[in-house]
Amino acid sequence: MAFNHAGGFSRPSGVYIFWFALLAVYFGVVMKAFLGEPANSNLRTPQTTMTVYIASILMMWLAAAASRKLTWNSPGLAKVLGADRINLGYSAAGCVALGFGLIVANQFLPQSAGSLLAALNQVNYFLPLGIILGTVDALQASNGQRSVNYLVFFAMSFSFVFGLSQFSKQGMFTPFVAWGLAALYMRMRLRPIHYVSMAAFAVLAVTVLSPLSIGRDEAAPGMSLGDRIKLAETLILNVGQVRQTVYAGQVDAQTNGGEVSYYNQPEGLIDRLSMVPNDDSLIAFTTAGHVLGYAVVSGNFQNWIPHFLLPHKVELNMVGGGNYYEHEMGNLPADDTTTGISFSPAAEAFHLGGWQGIFIVMPLILTMFFVVFDALLGDMRRNVFGILVILLFGHLAPEVGIVGPIYETLFGSITIVCAIVFCVYVAPILGAALSPHRQTSSDPAVV
Repeated sequence: MAFNHAGGFSRPSGVYIFWFALLAVYFGVVMKAFLGEPANSNLRTPQTTMTVYIASILMMWLAAAASRKLTWNSPGLAKVLGADRINLGYSAAGCVALGFGLIVANQFLPQSAGSLLAALNQVNYFLPLGIILGTVDALQASNGQRSVNYLVFFAMSFSFVFGLSQFSKQGMFTPFVAWGLAALYMRMRLRPIHYVSMAAFAVLAVTVLSPLSIGRDEAAPGMSLGDRIKLAETLILNVGQVRQTVYAGQVDAQTNGGEVSYYNQPEGLIDRLSMVPNDDSLIAFTTAGHVLGYAVVSGNFQNWIPHFLLPHKVELNMVGGGNYYEHEMGNLPADDTTTGISFSPAAEAFHLGGWQGIFIVMPLILTMFFVVFDALLGDMRRNVFGILVILLFGHLAPEVGIVGPIYETLFGSITIVCAIVFCVYVAPILGAALSPHRQTSSDPAVV
């Protein structure tokens, strides 16, 4: 009901609600049912945890309703700038060129605070956007017969290899999700080869790619890109041993007081995708009287102000975040400041302020967040840039807590504005200059 009232996938607020409900709650409990296990087993405070989820979705509904009242008639920036008239092929080429160039530049150039390179890295979603635009262009040019051209293939391959070198599941999976969302947007008719490919990738993701994230612990600081790729190759060739190491680490973490697996037996990637046990551990810790307060909320708003204007900003990792909460609960060694732990907005809001955090702080933050993005994008069925928002929110909604929307209200909206402006005014020119085929009079106009 909250998803539908927000406008479904036609509005960013509906997308956020969908991903939160699906990935933070439904995925875990449906898998429990599929495995024949009670949904409340292996949890510390299942009754309170589910109550927090229900209250949170009601507050999201309230925030979405407020945003609907304020922004329903917004045309969106893409419509105002005429993004529907751009040459998608040239824009895709321009995005891929810039995304590729930034990755190369980051390997060789220093990243000083306030530099142009650092600023571009803040809004660098150009490779996924290039995949999205290129996929839509390929489908349009072939009347739905072909979804991948040379540009899309290069962008997906390069993105995957770079994500592999960083041992990042998000980096490895993002290019394929971007392609899939673009294909769904265009209502591409799937053929048997597509189903086989998706099934093969799912098996590969569970058995090989997900365990490779252990490489982040193996990689030495300052390791070059080439050495990282060699390390990834070594791990792939010994993937059986890697899986055993990951499983042993999970067992040790549970023995030392970390999150107990939600399922009776280890389920690999499914364990990583289930937010319920993580949230339950933090909610149980909070109900025992450990309410943190709102310093991390204040710190994230301070983070909007440039460092040269506010040089003594709060260090966010000192007042909140998944790693900080794990230290609070005693689940990480004192010197471990790098292990990333994710919690949903429901669990973090509850930890920051108890029920006050759920019923007051959460709707205020999400109303601000929804209004900005709903006004900026308008009806996402009218422009392809909504696909990028669906991709970004798939990570933000279930895993980045309630402070994630504070950060994205400013920096995420800047990312979308930069993407639209770049694709309208710069990318077509850059793409046309790099294309081996110059535009003819029969081609769509380059804005």
